[in-house]
Amino acid sequence: MNSVLEAIVPRSGGLYAETLLSIAEASVTAVAERHGNGKKGGYLCLMVQGYQTSEPMVSLHQLGKPDEAKADKYQHLAQEKATRILANQVAASSWQTRDPDQGQWGGGIRTAPDTAIAFSGFPELVDEAFCLALARMAGWMAEDEISIVTAFSRNEMLYRLVLKTVGEAFQEWTQGS
Repeated sequence: MNSVLEAIVPRSGGLYAETLLSIAEASVTAVAERHGNGKKGGYLCLMVQGYQTSEPMVSLHQLGKPDEAKADKYQHLAQEKATRILANQVAASSWQTRDPDQGQWGGGIRTAPDTAIAFSGFPELVDEAFCLALARMAGWMAEDEISIVTAFSRNEMLYRLVLKTVGEAFQEWTQGS
């Protein structure tokens, strides 16, 4: 198993990282179809600040069918968002440090003091909403924490729509398994 996935310890009652990835894989196609504006996937980055080294541990996962011509870009952006969140002690979201002139976008969230998840491949508000929905479904974030993140991006309504999509897709997947 990937050491990053092992390093992410869920809150009491939360799901493990492998389960979060299962939720992401089961729902990415539905999110793409309903909210992706023609985009079919991207890259999810799970990052944990290193305990024994100063370097963070990174786990990068292709979800869906991202545009092959943009795969390197999406991988880079997903990692950059997560890195930026962990580098800023107070940032709950990459939206807080978003700087389009520098190629820095929203779409990543902090789920614990030492853990961030980020997605790149959809429009940036959908990237963020997807991460929030995954974190909520996995029990990694409570609604009050999500409200803090969505206050910065003004993304509450889209988050609710994506959460519904993720929940429905995951339910279909679990019933088919």
